[in-house]
Amino acid sequence: KVLDGRTRPRFLDIGCGEGWLVRRIAMAVPGCAAMGVDGEPKLIQAAREADSTGATYAVVPYADLVAGRHKMPDPLDAIAFNYALFDGDTGVIALLAAARALLAPDGAIVLLDQALEIRAAGFDEAEWAPMPWYARTHAAWRRVVDAAGLTIAETGEPSATPGGPPLSLLLICRPHRRA
Repeated sequence: KVLDGRTRPRFLDIGCGEGWLVRRIAMAVPGCAAMGVDGEPKLIQAAREADSTGATYAVVPYADLVAGRHKMPDPLDAIAFNYALFDGDTGVIALLAAARALLAPDGAIVLLDQALEIRAAGFDEAEWAPMPWYARTHAAWRRVVDAAGLTIAETGEPSATPGGPPLSLLLICRPHRRA
């Protein structure tokens, strides 16, 4: 939705895991330059192996994004965090602010939160340990998003079936308007 009507849109999935969302966007949005980054090399390898869309993937830890060590050649139209913000408020604020700096002036950051179970392909069960996860209320998300220089422009609660229980919280965030 945030990429509708754009010519040659640029999309980045931060914390892309195995890259399923990057591939889906690349297939659904004509002309989209879809990219994914994740700090785990095994997940990026799995994403590259599964991709036939021409999307690009890179191993980029969150700390590198926050420190400005990974630059994008052009501003991005949309950045997604799809169940990828597991840190406490300070870390999430810093990461969202770093992502905001990568956006085109009319770009958006899309947040999906409240995953109930998190699994990652490419890991043996013996290697996999659950990630820490901080559940946030709507009010807590508003505080975190605002502190990162963003405004929640739209919310949603996608469900698997019409009228079914929500599977997640969807937040579409835009940079604060400058006066």
